[in-house]
Amino acid sequence: MISKLAMIERFRKYVRNYRFNLWILEGKERSSGENLKIVYAGHLANKNYICHLAYAGEFKETDYGIIWLWTALKLHARYSDAHLVILEINEKIYRRFSGNAGVYIPCWIDGELEFSEAKKRYKTSENLKSDLRKIRKNNLKYEVTRDRKLFDHFYYEMYVPHVTRVHDDRALLMSHHAMISNMDKCDLLLIKMGDEYIAGELLIYEGNTVRAWSLGVKHGDMSFVKAGVVAAFYHYRTSYLEEKGYKSVRMGASRAFLKDGVLQYKKKWGTRLVGPRPAGFAIRPVSMTKGVMDFLVHNPFIFGHHGMLEGAIFINHELPLSEDQITKLYRDYYIEGLSSINLYLGKDGGSLIKIPDELSGKIVIKSVESFLKERLID
Repeated sequence: MISKLAMIERFRKYVRNYRFNLWILEGKERSSGENLKIVYAGHLANKNYICHLAYAGEFKETDYGIIWLWTALKLHARYSDAHLVILEINEKIYRRFSGNAGVYIPCWIDGELEFSEAKKRYKTSENLKSDLRKIRKNNLKYEVTRDRKLFDHFYYEMYVPHVTRVHDDRALLMSHHAMISNMDKCDLLLIKMGDEYIAGELLIYEGNTVRAWSLGVKHGDMSFVKAGVVAAFYHYRTSYLEEKGYKSVRMGASRAFLKDGVLQYKKKWGTRLVGPRPAGFAIRPVSMTKGVMDFLVHNPFIFGHHGMLEGAIFINHELPLSEDQITKLYRDYYIEGLSSINLYLGKDGGSLIKIPDELSGKIVIKSVESFLKERLID
């Protein structure tokens, strides 16, 4: 017999998956200043994240209240004057009811770091060597604990102020209860500068794996970040977990936009993408205005396609790209775990472009027109 608590949780899950808040967003696209009208159905923090990507400065936002799935799936027809419709939805539900219209970008995507890869990069990356020098210069050390008082100290003095400072109105804060209820499965790795605890990270053990669960910096003070505290986590986490017999660590979730700072930092250390979380942004262009194109150009992303993860980069001119330019795009944006990078450009789809031999199969040239056709713009 199903308990009352289980029934309540089942109902909450149903509501999360089938009920949405609707906003109309209007403003100047962040990079070009072109008009960009977005219809967004989903939740507040992720709506704020999209606004951060799309707009610079002032924009108009109108809250139209609650709608249900069957209304959300027809927003592109209801708001034909919009430029983009974005629906935040569980992927399985979206695939079942949408006819696969639009492009599906995970809200969050998980990664994994093999320690052998990280140590290899210590030796070859000048960027990482610089990070490691900061650790030595600032005498950053580590300590691991399960002391309840230090867990509370981490939550209130490090985690909450750091996440709030970095993500502002886009922050998705874990509750204190959620953290403490998992305390018996966690280690708290603390970074010290002298005798002062300046940052912490929870490592949660899940079966045969361990995951870097959440991170915080004392008072959200960015001077500690500049002193090398994030690199110290990567360095000391590797040492500590290797001593315990682990060969890799799950890196937690990152945004699936390829310019995202957290994702790029994880890439620097050799993180490999292992799969998306269930929810995502179903993005459907209603009309391909310059504002929409500029949004796509300046926000390259990861999307799901036939069970694989692929990258999408838009180029806003029709001039042929050189082999060197293609190679640079690949180096800048490719992350292990992607099956390929799609370059969307001029009308000819890049028929005059030669892909370097070593990137054959890893870079795919397509036209913007093919993207529009695939994504069913009405």
